[in-house]
Amino acid sequence: MNKNIKKIQENNKRIHRGKGIAYYHLMQYDNAIEEFDLALKVSVLSELNMDILYYKGNILKILGWYEKALETYTAIIDMDKDSGKAYGERAYIYRIMGDYEKALENCNKAIELEPKCFEHYFNKYYLMIENNKEEEARKVLQKASEIAIKTKEDKYNLAKVHYYQGNYDTVLEELNESYEDGFLEGYFYIGEIYKNKKDYALAVYYYKEYIDKETRVSPTVYNNIGYCLMKMGEYQQALNYLEQGIAYQYAATQQSLLKNEIIAYEKLGMFDKAQEKLSYYIWLFPNDQEAIRENEFLNTRVGN
Repeated sequence: MNKNIKKIQENNKRIHRGKGIAYYHLMQYDNAIEEFDLALKVSVLSELNMDILYYKGNILKILGWYEKALETYTAIIDMDKDSGKAYGERAYIYRIMGDYEKALENCNKAIELEPKCFEHYFNKYYLMIENNKEEEARKVLQKASEIAIKTKEDKYNLAKVHYYQGNYDTVLEELNESYEDGFLEGYFYIGEIYKNKKDYALAVYYYKEYIDKETRVSPTVYNNIGYCLMKMGEYQQALNYLEQGIAYQYAATQQSLLKNEIIAYEKLGMFDKAQEKLSYYIWLFPNDQEAIRENEFLNTRVGN
C-alpha cells in the first residue's frame, strides 16, 4: 500500500523482501533484484538491509555481474566492517575477476575476523591453486586442519580439508559419517573422489543421491554427472542433467556446461542441434578458438 504510515511501510518492506526471496528460489533473478531494490528503498526496518544485500549480491554473482556484486559486498562492509562473510564474498568476486592481490587481501581479512570459519580457508586455498601456488595452498589447508573441532559441522569441514589434501581413503568414511549427520553435500565429494578415480558409475550414484536429497545444489554437480555419463556412453542421460545445470544460469559454470552439452549432441549424431548450440556458445564466448574450429567442422556435417 502506498501510504506513508510506519506499520504499512514495514509491511511493504517485508513483502518486497519476501517476494525477492521467492523469485530467487524460482531462479527468476531479474524479478528478485527488482523486489530487493524496492525493499532497500523503504527506509524503515534498516536491520533487514544487510540480509537483503546478501541475497542481491549472490544473484549478481550468479549472473556474472561482478562489478555490481563488488559494489553490493562493499556496501555490506561499509555497514559492518567486522563481517568476515562479506570480506570472503568480496574475495571470491576479486578472484573470479582475476585480481589476485585484492582477492588475497580480502581472504586474509576474512580469516583475521573469523579465524574458525573453514570457508574462508577454502576460498584462499582455491585462490592459491588457481595461481599455481601449490605450497602456499598446502599451508592454508594445514592451518584449517588446526581449527578446534567442536560440532558436527566442524567435523564435516575437516573432512573437506582432508579431501583437498588428497587423503581419499581416510576421507570416504568421514564423508559418509557427515552425510548421515545431515551434511548431504558429503555425497558430492564422494562422487568427486570416484570421478577422479575414473570409477564413473559409482561417481554417478553418489551425485544422484546428492541431487535427489538436497533441495538446492550447485550446478557444478550437474556438469560433473553429465561428464561421467558421457564417459559411460550415456549421452541422452547426460543431456538431461546438463540442461538442468544450465537452467541455474550460474556464470561461473555456464561455459563448461554448454560445451559438454554440445559434445553430447554431437555424440548422439544430432549435428543440427549441436551447431545451433555451438552458435549460441560462440556468441557468449567469442574468443574460444577451439569452438570456432569445431563450428567449421559442424558446417561440413550439416551442409551449410
